[in-house]
Formats: sequence, C-alpha cells, structure tokens
Amino acid sequence: MPNNTLPTTSPFATAKTNAEDVARLIAAGLDHMEAGGDIHWADMPEAVRPFNVDGGQLPIGYSRAWLIVRRAYLEVNEPSALVTLPTNADAVKQQLAQSKVIVPMRNEAQLSWGEIAVRCGKPESHCRKVYTKTPGMKDLGLRIGKGGRFAYDEPEFYLEHRKGEGAHIPNDGSVKGRPKVEQLLNAKGEDGKIVRFQRSAKGGAKKTA
Repeated sequence: MPNNTLPTTSPFATAKTNAEDVARLIAAGLDHMEAGGDIHWADMPEAVRPFNVDGGQLPIGYSRAWLIVRRAYLEVNEPSALVTLPTNADAVKQQLAQSKVIVPMRNEAQLSWGEIAVRCGKPESHCRKVYTKTPGMKDLGLRIGKGGRFAYDEPEFYLEHRKGEGAHIPNDGSVKGRPKVEQLLNAKGEDGKIVRFQRSAKGGAKKTA
C-alpha cells in the first residue's frame, strides 16, 4: 500500500550531509525515479542534481543520492519491500538471522547490492559482509539494477547494467583470479545475443548455448 507521506530524512544521509539538501533531493528525485530503480538525473534541475552528474550543484554524490532517492521511493510506493534486519546480542545468532534475509534477496530475487542495501536500510558493506560470512557464499557475481560496485572495477563485465544482460561471475571456485569475459555466465557473443558458458572438466570455458 503506497504511503502518501513524503520522507524528508534517510538512513543513507551522513553526519556531513545537510538535512535540507536531503529533503530537497528526495522531493525532486521521486518524480524522476522509475519503479525499477532508474533515475533520470539529467531531467532534474541542476540545483538538486548530484554534483558529479552533468553540472549538478547538490553537494551529494551520485551513488549516495541514488541510495537516498531509492529508499524514499520505496518508502512512498512500495513500503512492503523494506525490511528491518534482526539484531541479537550474540554476534553469531545475529549473523545467522540476518543471512536468512539477505541471502534470498541476492540468490533468489537476484537484487543488486545497492537495492539490497536500500531495502535493509544498511550500508552495502554490511550486507556484503553478512552474505560472505554465510557458508558457500561469495559477494562477486551479478550486478543488476543500479547501485553496487563492479567486481574487479570492470564495468565491461556488466553490459550496460541491464538485469537480463548482467554478467555473472561463477562463485563456485572455478574461476581463479580476474576472470576473462568468455568465462562469464550470460556474456554477449559477437552477434549481440546472450551466450552462456559453463566450466569444462579441464577447467576451460565451454559454450553451452
């Protein structure tokens, strides 16, 4: 059920972030964000556009601005998507409880790290830490939607950030070190079509479809 109250604060605002700037960003940004998370910064007035986007003047960077606007968007339009991570004085029990929330978001819903952070109201680093401490889980892999860092700082692995075309780095231990493009799952072939690879018995990448 949508919430008609416009948020003016955010869990992603820092102590150095001016509260008035956050409120102005949210008020302007909500009208320019799509349901899937894309936001049209260029259509926003320069005064409320992040300073590192096309002449923006707002003293908040693009990445944090996206987190702030996305969180506000969900609070208004899809509050049921937001979760409160369970806490426990016992660190082990807390890790287990939080992993039961974060792991399905990543593995089943296939949300980006940025989207997971937004829905949990926690820094991406916290969400990744919970995930990687879960046996068998690694935080490399699919980067879909907006938000989240590129593995190996290599944007070419991710093919314009679109969900259906995101590169997936296998996390089963079959890829050692920096992967090659042909080792990725859902890489694109020269014809522009998705090409799926799996590891062969000898450890090389083998085209399967």
